[in-house]
Amino acid sequence: MPSVLIFQLLLLFTFLVSYGKKSESLPEFTFQGVFLHPDNLNYSPNDDLIHPTIIETKGRVKNPLGKYYLYYAPHKHIAISMSYSDNLDGPWMEYQGNPIIKGPSAPDIKWIDDAFYVKKTRFGLYTSVLKEPILGANFITGPTEEAVIQISRWHLKCIQEGTIEENTRVINSGVVGGKL
Repeated sequence: MPSVLIFQLLLLFTFLVSYGKKSESLPEFTFQGVFLHPDNLNYSPNDDLIHPTIIETKGRVKNPLGKYYLYYAPHKHIAISMSYSDNLDGPWMEYQGNPIIKGPSAPDIKWIDDAFYVKKTRFGLYTSVLKEPILGANFITGPTEEAVIQISRWHLKCIQEGTIEENTRVINSGVVGGKL
């Protein structure tokens, strides 16, 4: 049995033993509402937010704007922004200097031609993700990072030149039959 699977089973068993018998001690969460919405922000280039992180500023920040800082990124990893509040329940105020960091918000992202980045999938393949989705979030998938970069560049060039129809064709519908 692979060691990763053994670790996962051990983790699941530990969770069940630790928490399964004491479910009444787990907190009950209730929906309180949306406290920060992209439609209400001055800086929201993609109309959605990802990777929220809240820190308490006490002992960490001199002259803080609030007791709590909320860091988040617009989707597509193009920047990091911040809001602040004196109460976790809000109200949260947008920092007027947003974005506080311009550029990739994930350390492993490197934009290529300011149009896409390539990430490794959980299956060991590579896929390109477009800054401006044309055909969906994941654009081209392949066995190596170099191949995905080359094919993504070529495909984007064909789209820009209007030659995509004459340079590509659909081989099948993409529907896979049988048991997987």
